[in-house]
Order: sequence, then C-alpha cells, then structure tokens
Amino acid sequence: PVLRAGADRIDPELLEIFIEEAREEIAAINRHFPVWAENQLDEEALITVRRSFHTLKGSGRMVGAAQMGEYAWSIENLLNRVINKTVESSPGLTRLLGDAIDVLPQLLEQLEVGTIPAANLEVIVESAAVFAGGGVPDAYQFVQPLPGKVAAAPEESVTADAPVDENATAEASPLTD
Repeated sequence: PVLRAGADRIDPELLEIFIEEAREEIAAINRHFPVWAENQLDEEALITVRRSFHTLKGSGRMVGAAQMGEYAWSIENLLNRVINKTVESSPGLTRLLGDAIDVLPQLLEQLEVGTIPAANLEVIVESAAVFAGGGVPDAYQFVQPLPGKVAAAPEESVTADAPVDENATAEASPLTD
C-alpha cells in the first residue's frame, strides 16, 4: 500500500514537509550517485546516497508513506552491505541502483497526485534483496560496465586511463522496453 494502514488521515502539513524533504534527498542522490558510479572508490559519495535513502525510509515511515519507506529500506539495506563490503559492487548492481533511483520521482509523484509508478517496484525490491543476499538477479546477470568507469578493485590499483573499447555501447536497463 502507498500509505500505512490507518494512515488515511495523514496530517497534510507533515506530508508536505516530507515531500519537500524527499525532493531534497532525491536531488542529493542524483548528485552523488553518478560520482560513485563513475569512481566506485569514492566511498563518501556512496555513503551520502545511503544516508539519503535512510532519510527517505525513516521520514516516509513517520508520515505513513509505507510504499516509499519500504522501497527506500530495500535500497538502504543493499547499500549498507556494499559499504560494509559484504556485497561486492558489479556492473549489474550499479545498474540496479540506477534503476532504483530512476523510480524515486515516480514514488514522490504518487504521494503528491496519486499517479501509480510505471516502473515495476516489486522487481527492483526483489533484485535488491537478491544482491543483498550475495546473489545476482537474472535481470542483472549480463550487464557490462560502461566504458571509462573506475570500478573498485580491492587488490590492485585502478585508473581511469585504462584502455576503452571504442565499439562498446551502453545497454538499456533490464527494466525498460
């Protein structure tokens, strides 16, 4: 459900404050996620993204925005594992995070005007749980890294000067047509 059971009488003022805060957190995510996706050695950018999902989770739950709160929790949970290095980053995981972030404006619009998100939230939440459990969801198995990206490498130095395959093309997200 979009709203927590019994939350049909949400204080409109609290909801408006949450929506404004959510806009700010989504903007922060949109600023910091590309920094981390470009250089996965930048842990501070990833921590900022996780913190924003944590805020969306907590504030969403507080105002009764159940769907936003649970969705944000699923991504925060995954990000905690990436930060703690119990889950390794991969091109598929990065793509999932990008897909998850792309849905945030749809969830916000749902709270504002009631529009149902076009994205399949269930697939994203389930995929995040599979990654958090150490697996790789089928939809994200064969995602290739984008050229020029710096991936985290625990044992060796990685530079952005690595050779780039000029014939490589970016793949569409597994959740788009």
